[in-house]
Amino acid sequence: MIARAVLAIAIASSVAACGGGIATDAPGKVAATTPVTTPRYTLDCVADSAEPGALPAEAGVSYSTMVVESRLRDYRLFEPPGLDMSAPVPLVVVLHGAPIDAAGLEGLIHFQREASAAGFIAVYPDGCKEDWNQGPGSYDVLFISALLDRLEMQLNVDRSRVYVVGVSAGAFMAYRLACDIPDRFAAVASVAGSMFWTGCAPSVPISIYEIHGTDDGNVPYLGGPSTYRNLITIQPVADVVARWVRLDGCTGGPATTQAEITKTELWTRCNQHAEVRFDTVIGGTHTWFGSDIDPVPGEPDASQSVWAFFASAPPRTGG
Repeated sequence: MIARAVLAIAIASSVAACGGGIATDAPGKVAATTPVTTPRYTLDCVADSAEPGALPAEAGVSYSTMVVESRLRDYRLFEPPGLDMSAPVPLVVVLHGAPIDAAGLEGLIHFQREASAAGFIAVYPDGCKEDWNQGPGSYDVLFISALLDRLEMQLNVDRSRVYVVGVSAGAFMAYRLACDIPDRFAAVASVAGSMFWTGCAPSVPISIYEIHGTDDGNVPYLGGPSTYRNLITIQPVADVVARWVRLDGCTGGPATTQAEITKTELWTRCNQHAEVRFDTVIGGTHTWFGSDIDPVPGEPDASQSVWAFFASAPPRTGG
């Protein structure tokens, strides 16, 4: 089904071929901005592989590249037309699944409608070879860190309200960011995702939101082998959430509510006012809920629920 083809998870712990064979600069070294006047996609993260794209012009959308660790990286930026940036505004990092790119994901989920309605900036980084390096020591953590540095310098970003959401393979990457650089985000959301167990020791508590379907065949709700290339064994989603409950020092049981086919569990008594939310979509599949990808009647709108969680999460403090 299209959900399997477009949001398939390709979640090897290291995508060694992505930019492989390139000399590496000093850690974190970032080259000067390379303006892009036409949409451009660098599949292999290698300069000579980049070709002009054929994406139509969109109001508020721009494309840029940067070099991090000798890899040419690109991203899609959406600044809602008419957005008042006289005061700092929130920023949401949106991470695509695999195999798909940033522009392709937005064409399916239409998350920028939420950005326009709520008044925030959305940036869609591209992973190498349409995937992410999600394991410990990920070079994509350096890329996202450098991207945040750039945008926080170039735009009037509210640094206390920076968020990241990922779907499928992008959700694994979002959890890696929560593990490695939680001090850069106020909250992290995972749509149809999971995480690697090793190497997760966040320096500060961080608000976490997982939304997952019980009939997800790619990232099984109850855990087990992934049906996509059988690359890894997936942890039960409830175990992933329970881990974040422990990492965030949450006490007591969750408040539980039900809306149509979605059961919500919310932990609010956590360290430094962090929150953990777990939405179980009964009968939901491997999808961005509320999109046209393999929907089921009564499923929630992930774009709305993700932003609602972000908007209600306590702003990040310090730095």
